[in-house]
Amino acid sequence: MLKTLSLVGVIFFCTTAKAQRNETPATLITTHNDTLKIWVSFKESAGDLHSIRIKRDSLDKKSENWPASAVKSLAVDHGPYYIGAAVLIDKTPADMEVSERLDSSNLSLAKDTVLLKGEFIGGKINLLSLIDLNKSHFFVQKPDGLVTELFDRKYRLHREDGVVEAEDKTYIHQLEELMADCPNVADNLLDVPYTADALKKVARAYNSCGEKGITLYESETRKGRLKIALLAGMGLSDISEQSGNSSPNSLKSKTTFTGGASFDYFLSQTDKKFSIAGALLYNRTQGSESAYTQAVTPAGYTLQTLTIDYTSLHVDVLCRYTVPLKGDFRPFINGGLTFFGVLSKQNTLAIDEFYDNAHHVTDYDPFTGGFRALQAGLEAGAGLRYKRFGLEYKFETISNISSYASTSFRVNSQQIMLFFNLKN
Repeated sequence: MLKTLSLVGVIFFCTTAKAQRNETPATLITTHNDTLKIWVSFKESAGDLHSIRIKRDSLDKKSENWPASAVKSLAVDHGPYYIGAAVLIDKTPADMEVSERLDSSNLSLAKDTVLLKGEFIGGKINLLSLIDLNKSHFFVQKPDGLVTELFDRKYRLHREDGVVEAEDKTYIHQLEELMADCPNVADNLLDVPYTADALKKVARAYNSCGEKGITLYESETRKGRLKIALLAGMGLSDISEQSGNSSPNSLKSKTTFTGGASFDYFLSQTDKKFSIAGALLYNRTQGSESAYTQAVTPAGYTLQTLTIDYTSLHVDVLCRYTVPLKGDFRPFINGGLTFFGVLSKQNTLAIDEFYDNAHHVTDYDPFTGGFRALQAGLEAGAGLRYKRFGLEYKFETISNISSYASTSFRVNSQQIMLFFNLKN
């Protein structure tokens, strides 16, 4: 009986601990100024636009949907801070095309009640943010004032000499007017980019200007995010030889295995669009060609077979752009450099001479100088990521892997690989 009760206690403790690991306490102040101690999941604390699911107790099995219109503020313990607000949101399409200039006829504003994430909450100014369809929006509010969006619009302007990329930085003029009582800040806003960290710096400076206001909350500075993945797939190398001014001749190639590990480091201020990508890949390259020469006597001939077979370790360094689509699909393109060193090689030139009714075969490594210790080339590719899985295509070219008898060799490799991110 005692063992049974102990087992039940252990199961209850583990279940409770798991529930508490998945949820965190928070303080909710309603629009009626009621203060509630609640629990939200880590996923929910990221904030939906219009509501958040909460539990009144961590052991509750069911959660309730709390609308943004009923939230005055929501502070997650050791986490983000939100307010509920009715705001005008800029719905103007990103990168829209206009024929003359951007004016009110091109703009689209919609009133909505949403949860806004606090970036800086101070005694003199609040900076809030919202991500809507992968577009960043920032809002400002003075104490007990209206919440107003800071507008930044990128568009394409058609001119007689072509299309020009343009940007309407209305947010600069909005901040200048809002902070006119602090010239040290208002007069130095022209180079401020439309990013959370840059705007937080401005809000912090204004809050400290003159009679310093207290800082109630400030979000963490956005850092780069690292993704690590395992890759495996197939590679096909097109090996071509060039002798003097003659046309290149391609060797017959084989499909081989390629695989390894990669990383993708998203830069901190690019909304997960631009990243530095790299990979460490094992690859095998195989190709061969034969040349038949008839001897002077009809009964004789010479058959030369060149075989290139080597394994190599590649280090890729790439710049990557990920297209920010709605949903979990993320197409990307990249380009950069590839470096590789040869791990092992079995290159041979086999010469089969037939005369006097007998074969006379010799073979040797034709690359007497060997392959270069370190090779470098160009690489480009594209792929599609879905959650933790993805598919990637790569093309790389190495101009001259080695040479013999005034003959140089170029390798163009194509690889198609599946990958799996170790952490989403």
